[in-house]
Amino acid sequence: MQLTSAYGEVRNRVGQLRHEKGMTEEELGEVFGVTGSLIRNIECRRNEPRVEMWHALANYFDVHVWYLMGIIEE
Repeated sequence: MQLTSAYGEVRNRVGQLRHEKGMTEEELGEVFGVTGSLIRNIECRRNEPRVEMWHALANYFDVHVWYLMGIIEE
């Protein structure tokens, strides 16, 4: 397991995974009952999501939460 800087890849991982599913920020927001602007802010690291949101996103994308946060490489 290779460690990277904490939160260093948040924008790339959330945005990348969203793009891989062919979704807009608004569509992903609808899945979780939040706005597209909140998703955008998470991707750009302007908002720090709650632990529950990290886990929900990780489950949705079927990745480890630490991978999604940029702490580890998968």
